[in-house]
This record gives sequence, C-alpha cells and structure tokens, in this order.
Amino acid sequence: LLAQYFQKHPGTNRYARSMNWGEFIHFSSGAAGKNMKNQATIAFGWTTKTCGNFLRKDDWDIPGNDMLPSPVQLSDYTSCCIRCQTTLGCKAFAYSPSTKQCWPKTSTGDGGKPEGDRISGYSPNVCGGFIRKDDWDIPGNDLLPSSVQVSDYAGCCVKCQTTSGCNAFAYSPSTKECWPKTSIGGIVGATWKEHWFDHNQLLTRVYYGSDLALYYDSDVDRSTIPYISKYLSDAWRYVKRNYGSFGPDERLYAIFHTGKYGGGHPSYYYSASHDFKNVIDQGAGPWFEDLGSMDIPTHEIFHIVEMASFNTQGSPGFGNPPNGIWGDSKMAEIFGYDLYKGLGLMVEAERAKILSLANSDNFPRPNTYWFRDWLFPWYTQGGETRALVNFFRLLAQYFPKHPGTNRYARSMNWGEFIHFSSGAAEYNSDIFLLVDTNPKSAKILLLELSNLQIKELKLIVQSCTSDKCIELASILPDISFDTLYVLNNGEKINETFGSWWNKTTVVYTEKQLMRHLCTKSMLCYYNEGLQHQKNGDMGLSNACMIDSLRALDYSAKFI
Repeated sequence: LLAQYFQKHPGTNRYARSMNWGEFIHFSSGAAGKNMKNQATIAFGWTTKTCGNFLRKDDWDIPGNDMLPSPVQLSDYTSCCIRCQTTLGCKAFAYSPSTKQCWPKTSTGDGGKPEGDRISGYSPNVCGGFIRKDDWDIPGNDLLPSSVQVSDYAGCCVKCQTTSGCNAFAYSPSTKECWPKTSIGGIVGATWKEHWFDHNQLLTRVYYGSDLALYYDSDVDRSTIPYISKYLSDAWRYVKRNYGSFGPDERLYAIFHTGKYGGGHPSYYYSASHDFKNVIDQGAGPWFEDLGSMDIPTHEIFHIVEMASFNTQGSPGFGNPPNGIWGDSKMAEIFGYDLYKGLGLMVEAERAKILSLANSDNFPRPNTYWFRDWLFPWYTQGGETRALVNFFRLLAQYFPKHPGTNRYARSMNWGEFIHFSSGAAEYNSDIFLLVDTNPKSAKILLLELSNLQIKELKLIVQSCTSDKCIELASILPDISFDTLYVLNNGEKINETFGSWWNKTTVVYTEKQLMRHLCTKSMLCYYNEGLQHQKNGDMGLSNACMIDSLRALDYSAKFI
C-alpha cells in the first residue's frame, strides 16, 4: 500500500517524505483489513486538528477541482486529510464539520474563498500542473514590477495560476517573496559541472541577474564578485543593445578560474559543448580590479559577437587568410576599445588604444598595422559604434548562409571584407574592391559578384593573363562598372577589350596599382570637400581635405 499510494517525488519511485502517525495508523489499518482508528487515537494522542505537512485554513473553502463525483463521509478534518494524502493526485481538500463531508481536490484552484462551515487543507510544498525545483531560480521574465508576499510555495503557485500570462514562478521561503514569470527563460543552477576540453571543475554560482550568471571555481577570490559582476553585466547589456539577439537565452554565462587552464575561450547558444549557452570561460587569474584585468573577458565577448550576433551562427572573418580575414582576432581590438568607451571607462579605452596602435602582425603581410592603419581610421571616420554594429548587421542580412539556416556558408574574401566595411561605415557602398592574387576565370568572378547581389560596381581590380583578360572582355560588359584595373604583371594587354576599353586602366605592378587607387581616393575626397565648401559646411569640407592629403601622401609613397 505504501508503494502504491504514499507520496513520491514527481516522475520517480522515491518517497517524498517521512510519514506521520496518522498515516502510519491508516496504512496499518488498511494492511490488516480492519479499522484501527479509535484505538490509535487514544494510544498516540492523535489530534483531529492537524494533519502531517498539510496547512489548515479554518472558515475557508476551495471550490471546484473535485476528484470524486460526490463527497465522502468522514468523522473529522484529519480523516479527510489522510484520505487526500493516500489518494493519488490529491493536492488539497475541503471538509465540512457540520455535515462531515470531505472533498478531495486536484489543486487549490484560484486559492479559495471565505466560507463559514468549511475547513480546507493543502500541501504548501506541491502545486498541481507545475514541476518543482528546489535550490533553483528563474531570473528575469517577471510579470509584475515587484514581488508579492505569500505564505508558502503553494500560495505562490496559486498566484501564478490566477495571473494571466504566468507560466512559471520563483519563491523565496526566507523572505516569503513570490515572482510570477512569463516563462522559465534560462534556469540558472546553483552549481555547474564543467565537461568540456580538459575542464572538470564543479563551479559555484556566485552572482546572477537578468544579464549575467557568474560562476567561480573554488580558488577564485570572492572579493572580486562585485567588480567582475558589474563590469560583465554592463558589458553584456551594451552588447545586446547594439548587436541584436544571441539566441533564446539573453544571459551571458561567465566562468572564472584561478591557477588553472590559462587564457580563455567562448561558446555559443547553438553549441551543445557548453549546454547551449553563450559562455566565456577564463583561466589563470587572479582577477583583481586593475587596469586591463578585463581584457581577456572582453576579447571572449567579442568572439560571441562575431559568432552569434543577430542570431547568426559562425564568423566569416575569424581565422588567418585564406581561411579567414582578421585572425584571432584583430577585430577584437577595435571592439574592446569601443566597449570600454561605450561604458564610460575612458582610462581603459585610452590604454587599449595605445596598446593596439603599437601592435603589428604578419598577415596578410609582415608588419601589417591593423589597428593603426585600418580599423581605427575606419572606426573614427565611419561613425564609431555605428560602423561596428552595421558591419555585423550587414553580414547577418546579406552574407551567404546554408540554405534554410542562419549559419554562414563560408569565409569571406578580402573584397567582401572591404565591401561590407565600406557599407558599414556608410562610404559609397557601390565601391567594391576585389583583389585577386592569382588569375581567375571571369565566370568565377561573375559568380562571386552575383552571390554578393551587387548590381553596380565602381571599381574592380582583377589579376589576369592575356587569355583571361580576353575572357573578362566577353563577360564583364554584363556588369555595370566604372573602372576596371587590370593587374597583369607586365604582360601586354590585347586590345580585344573593345568598346569598354575607355573604362579600363592597365597597371603593371602592385605599387602602380596602389598609386592609382590612392590618387583616385585623393580626388574623390578633394571634390567632396569642394562641394561641402560650396554648401557652407566648412567642418565637413576640412575633414575631406585632411582625408585628401592623407590619400595623396599614400600615393606619393607608392611613387
């Protein structure tokens, strides 16, 4: 009988609690096939006013949700309670002292109402139709601007059941606070066992909010919690405000270690490796509040931006050429500078800028100053944060994805990088620069251009031999363009180019090519500056003139 009827944890065969004296007598009576209630009442001093862990409410009724077509006759409140406890599915009951009628219930319904000739009972720890999880919280998704005070878990459940749009709730036994929720969102566990790479720590949740769940291993100094939780919460809010959604869970999960693993790594909402969460996992430490202490977490946050912003999957630019553009990761430098600046951390921003200006890399060529010569000028002249956000928004909108998915289909090439950078900075988005280091079939070139959905081009740079240039002549007239730079490494060009020869500039070396491009840029800036001057906008005119002089300087260097 115990196995059949005594309360168990939902979905298991594990008993939920110890029995009380009344239940012991009840099951003993059933097992012996006779009523032992009277002698039990005398022998054990069994009061008829209480019943196990059910809460009693006098002068209170729970209408509806009856388990039986008619009430059962029982001598007292406790007998009615025992009937409920031993009836599968019974969560509450109502009893009439005058008529001795007992109504077992499936739930407390809307909580009940005052009624003189009624005594109601219910378990404060169960709630029909809801799955209970102890020592768990559901941050965010609150239905009400503040919590409500209720006496117990079941009361909070009733509050949810009777509140329109409520699908979950959280309850604090110590403060008696109840938070009705629109959804479970991402349930945040008090602990988290690592199961990726060589990580195997049992992590402890030390902070959570609507933007962040922060986990430490046992060696991380707990005095760092306020500093780290504030920075990461602010940073993730800034990221979400600018870079769109990052999957269904709006929270960043940040993990910190001390004295182990080293470096850091990210994971994303679409990866099972870290339980489908947006994660940054940092090793080494320690993590005290010093300038630069948040550089590694900030770098890892950028990986989430490049891999998952605007609900996309993957990064067309991650990795070294030819399998990517910015390695791991030059774009993170300008992102970090922008993030520090956006959060008002100007000392951090200036420190990050100075470090990045001095950095050089060996890709795409030795002594390439990504930040100094490309990213920082592009950022400052293209609208700062707006340029960065637009870059990833345009990728999400237009870069090729696997059919029927939001997963990028491939890495981008240099021409595409320039194209999307130009569009993001709101330069003339018709300009498209395709630099080919190897001769390429015009058909392949045409296919790439069509994949990018570009109809009108201002500029094409194409490396080709004579036969390939002739092939270009037969196909490229189908594309509207302004100027074709043909880089043919000194080989004479066949005049088969025909009617569109006047659109073609032939250059024989890369230096000559760069001189042409810089001179063209100089003239564009200069003419734009003159136009602004005519319109009386001297600020924009001066800016254009400065850009013109810079382009002229580049051109002179190539001469």
